[in-house]
Amino acid sequence: PRVNSLVIRHEMASRLLGVTKGDLTTMFERVRRGEQVRGGPVRGSSLIISVDTEEDDTQTSNVVALLEGSDPALRDEFVIFGAHYDHLGVRNGEIYNGASDNASGSVALLVIAKAMATQQPRRSVIFAWFTGEEKGLWGSKEFVTNPPVSLENISACIDLDVMIGTDLSKVTTIGGRKLSSELDEIVQSVNNEFLDVSLDRKYDEPSSDLFFNSDHFTFMRNGIPSVWLSSGAEPSNDIHRPSDTPDKSNGEKIALISRMAYYAGMEIANRDDMLVLDLNPEIVTRGSHNLDYDWENERE
Repeated sequence: PRVNSLVIRHEMASRLLGVTKGDLTTMFERVRRGEQVRGGPVRGSSLIISVDTEEDDTQTSNVVALLEGSDPALRDEFVIFGAHYDHLGVRNGEIYNGASDNASGSVALLVIAKAMATQQPRRSVIFAWFTGEEKGLWGSKEFVTNPPVSLENISACIDLDVMIGTDLSKVTTIGGRKLSSELDEIVQSVNNEFLDVSLDRKYDEPSSDLFFNSDHFTFMRNGIPSVWLSSGAEPSNDIHRPSDTPDKSNGEKIALISRMAYYAGMEIANRDDMLVLDLNPEIVTRGSHNLDYDWENERE
């Protein structure tokens, strides 16, 4: 199997990079704040990695709901709203609560579904609570591998992940500018008309590891225009820490991003045509044949 990432402890990392553990911690904090940390070659060090694997049969499930479209001519086309409901569990005796990552997105999906059900969008809308995102996008990968609907008929996916934050002046968008110009135009138009916040795009390129790290990317790999809406890497999120607790929930930020997702989803669901694929000449139709496209080549 392909190994997507390898986690090493601070002590080994500091030895490899030739810095102190204190300097390494400072670097991590800067990355968490969204700052760029300049990279460079590591000279005079070598690393031999030996990996032992064991198989584990784990049972888990996605939770999926369908709102059937009101237009008979369009109800067999779909808009996907997704959010993952899993987190990290218990580690070293501490509970990783996951209020921001991703109880916030899971709750937002319920609110959006309730609002959309009263509006009767023309296309059908699927609300998917994905499992195993923290394990490697398990749930969304299963969704597209054994899709309940044709991938070719999915106009777009809107992914809600990490939505608690303190900064009400911005929304972070990732992925929306890579496959369809219409998707980004819709996000901008919705923002201009209803929200008027700053659109933070610092992670919106494959040069950022964050670009690959949520369920939106699973759909992008299958040629489906997708955007991840989040609060970004704010220190207040306490991402992947036991301190990501419900008492830090910011209802205003969750509501802000939920409104953007709702209005964008309604626009996509009510258009006469599915979103055009016009930004990548190698991805011009939806479907699993796009899995051969190497997104890593787009890294700077």
